[in-house]
Amino acid sequence: MSEHLGLDIGGAHLKASDGFTCRSVPFPLWKSPEKLTDELRRLIGQFPQARQIAATMTGELADCFESRAEGVREILSSLEEAAGSRAIRAWQTGGEFFTVAEADEFFELVASANWHALATWVGRADPGGNVLLVDFGSTTTDVIPIESEIPQPAGRTDLERLTSRELIYTGCRRTSLCSLCHEVEIDGRRYGVAAEHFATTHDVALVLETVAESPDSLDTADGRPADREHAFARLARMLCTDKDAFERTEWIRVAEQFQRAQEERIGTAIETVLNRWRCDPTVWVLAGEGEAILRKVIDNRQLAQNSRELVSLNEMLGASHSQAACAFALSRLSEERKL
Repeated sequence: MSEHLGLDIGGAHLKASDGFTCRSVPFPLWKSPEKLTDELRRLIGQFPQARQIAATMTGELADCFESRAEGVREILSSLEEAAGSRAIRAWQTGGEFFTVAEADEFFELVASANWHALATWVGRADPGGNVLLVDFGSTTTDVIPIESEIPQPAGRTDLERLTSRELIYTGCRRTSLCSLCHEVEIDGRRYGVAAEHFATTHDVALVLETVAESPDSLDTADGRPADREHAFARLARMLCTDKDAFERTEWIRVAEQFQRAQEERIGTAIETVLNRWRCDPTVWVLAGEGEAILRKVIDNRQLAQNSRELVSLNEMLGASHSQAACAFALSRLSEERKL
């Protein structure tokens, strides 16, 4: 157990790690920002030994806030109230921790800085070498070049990183399928895709049986169970029909088309970053829920053929810590820097 607790405060999940134990709690911040303090208090309370909190966030982008500056300010205020007497520091993209007052003043450096904390910790995978971190999470994908243990992104804000393709706003769970492609093919005919939030990439995974069913979870596009039967129905709704309109084998092919479209987007982004970097990574580090898809993309494009090693955070840390890798990294960085 450690006294240093890392917190990653997102728009859809709250994640915590002390470097030994981790917790991830679904929390749609945009729906209930007034409940954030209580949710954080409950989460922090699961780590009674914690005396130092190292925080990062992406939740400031939630549209319950008028601006990102307001989002950073409100999240920090909730955290201060929830933390009680515990000390708080916030990670910033300059590679250091800020006090709460500094984080409020220089919010641009603190907003959506979780990727930088992870990249800073991951850089140790090959001291003095070139490391490429690819983190495929539930909502977004990060592609971060690291040289001699220091992240070397072309962009630091989300806006800049969207331009540099170091941030791809696509994930393995929450991404709407209509954002991936505009039409699919069934039995030689092309069908347009509804521009509605009827189904997500999690439904694709359920249909393709690459993730386990979670019938008790209602965190889906239609609020119905996250099981395969309901996933087929949600997928069919993307074509404005019902699941019995086609055979299951056809719906599986439709799901595969959506997955290939996402793989193409991620692969193109990785190649863009590599071409600009002009370095062959000696080590690749993969993280996040979608790590299996990343391996497929890398293998199909032969992107890592000149690299010495491909490191899996799922295998190194376990699946739960890999999915909360930014919080894990913060806990370790906080302890190393003796905050």
